[in-house]
Amino acid sequence: MAERIEIGRERETRSTFRMDSSMRLGVPTLRVKDLDRVLSFYIDGFNLEVKKKYYDKEDGLKIWELGFRRSSSETAKREPFTPSTSSQLSDGPLIAIKHDPNVEPRPSNSAGLYHYAILLPDRKSLASTYLALGTSDHSEVIFDGFADHGISEALYLHDPEGNGIEIYSDKPKAEWSGFLAAMRKDAGSSHILSITRPLDIDSLLKDLSKEERSNPIPFPRGGRIGHIHLSVTELERSVRFYTEKIGLDIVGNLRSVGVAFLSVGGYHHHIGLNTWESLNGVTHLPRHAGLDSFKLILPSSRAFEALLDQFSISQTSDVDFSILDPDGIKIRVENASP
Repeated sequence: MAERIEIGRERETRSTFRMDSSMRLGVPTLRVKDLDRVLSFYIDGFNLEVKKKYYDKEDGLKIWELGFRRSSSETAKREPFTPSTSSQLSDGPLIAIKHDPNVEPRPSNSAGLYHYAILLPDRKSLASTYLALGTSDHSEVIFDGFADHGISEALYLHDPEGNGIEIYSDKPKAEWSGFLAAMRKDAGSSHILSITRPLDIDSLLKDLSKEERSNPIPFPRGGRIGHIHLSVTELERSVRFYTEKIGLDIVGNLRSVGVAFLSVGGYHHHIGLNTWESLNGVTHLPRHAGLDSFKLILPSSRAFEALLDQFSISQTSDVDFSILDPDGIKIRVENASP
């Protein structure tokens, strides 16, 4: 049973609790109505495959976990995924699809998923994925936009039920200074604009050989979930929760434009929060389509137990537990080494 944690507005003192710096993000679970349409998008459009099927122990709904295909030829070509952010590529799931035929459309002003973000290991993988998805035969694989954020280069699109997706590769950490400096200030939208530029597609494609341009592969070296960006109804309340209770560090809290970025281990952000469409809106409910939950994977039993103690939950399992953030968004916490 998930426990809702409310952080009072009057609390300004930061907790001393800190999340383990090796924490990583796991599978986001999407609650969808039209299963066949969504699976077709991810399997036929993104070239993912079903890794596992099971029933959710809490609500009994069936879940399909999807991950990257591993043909023998592709596996032979791939090198290990070892970006500067340290988490390694897994042959396990990337996302999970939960089928709920009775799910209701998510209100436009509600808390929930803004986008989930797939981090690719290098720029060349991003270029190949851009070409492969851009020339996909699947009618619903359509780009929404492209951006150079100074820290990363990104492609944006959405799945058939409107779930936002970012696909990105990080720039070298030495180039993050402009973004990090802007995030330490809050002088309005000019700071957002200063770190967001059009993506240089021509430069991106120069990383590919002629043969690779002719036969592009989506996600040629795989990827993982790099960050989750959430729509929330009260920015400061959510910032307090994710810092005081979850123990993340604030990279930037741009109150004037309704967005905040939080992370551990010096990353540019693991969690994004914004109120752009959801300010004082509707909290997330399980019956809403979209994000069912997202996962935090902790590297040790010590880190797992430390976070468990933060919520004073009576817990018998040393493997996982669930909590709700102030907007009712479910976070599943998993012990990687029980």
